[in-house]
Amino acid sequence: MAKVDLAIAVTPTTRMKEAAQHPGGEELELAVEKALDLHQFQHSGLNPEGALSRYRSLEQV
Repeated sequence: MAKVDLAIAVTPTTRMKEAAQHPGGEELELAVEKALDLHQFQHSGLNPEGALSRYRSLEQV
């Protein structure tokens, strides 16, 4: 998991999906998806209508 944490910490969000697609990167790919979801939430916040954010409530986050 330390490799995953390091990769997420130093990789720009625009390159994360590309970096996670290397063979054997299943764990990294799942972590990247979660990191990008949380980044999007941090940027957009909650949105009850679901137009700007995937998260309608804090329970979903």
